[in-house]
Amino acid sequence: MLTLTDLIALALAGSAITDVWFNGSLFASARAYFEARDLPDMDVVESDDTSDGDSPRWMRWLDRCIPDALVELFLCPYCFGHHAVLWPAFLCYIPALLVNPPWAGLFRLPIYILAAIRLSTVLEGVLPSASRIRRFEDIP
Repeated sequence: MLTLTDLIALALAGSAITDVWFNGSLFASARAYFEARDLPDMDVVESDDTSDGDSPRWMRWLDRCIPDALVELFLCPYCFGHHAVLWPAFLCYIPALLVNPPWAGLFRLPIYILAAIRLSTVLEGVLPSASRIRRFEDIP
């Protein structure tokens, strides 16, 4: 059963996923690929996987497999925010309903971890500067 705590955790986890996708350096190359793919004048060159081209083989494969609507989904923060909550709900909460209670917590654990990360990020922005983490300063 989805409780109020689970719903709040899912909302925070979706916000964390959206934040990491649009601001994280880990996904910078994937974002650059989708942004280049979204350009209106870009023509996808149909070529076989054995030809030598400017782009790597995985990019040529993605050009053929990913529809333009999905590219728009990955570039629109509003649209991505909805799906960033939907997919973890399907991947974590539905399996949690199908297993015994001790194992259900393991399926929900990624959601709670992401929610805690997002909550700590929000709190760091809200708290006074004296209580924030000093990451790039020398601490006396």
